[in-house]
Amino acid sequence: MMRDSTRDQMQEPGNGRKLMLAAILTLGFAGVEAVVGWWSGSLALMSDAGHMVTDSAALLIAALAGGSRGVVLRRSTPTDSVARNWSRRW
Repeated sequence: MMRDSTRDQMQEPGNGRKLMLAAILTLGFAGVEAVVGWWSGSLALMSDAGHMVTDSAALLIAALAGGSRGVVLRRSTPTDSVARNWSRRW
């Protein structure tokens, strides 16, 4: 019997916390990069800091919505009828 490793990995308990940690670290590096870019007058560093802010926003959305059943949003377990109907649509 084959195992659906992607689904198993998505439902591991610590994934939401890992995504939140990655978002916080990315946002912290973006802040440092923005300050150094402003101090040195480097538009490249400042634009990369802006890009990292959007990356951290995407990580936050993923952590809140999906990782490890969501940090804030909780998914209910599907009933048999809902799971069957969902699989028929695809």
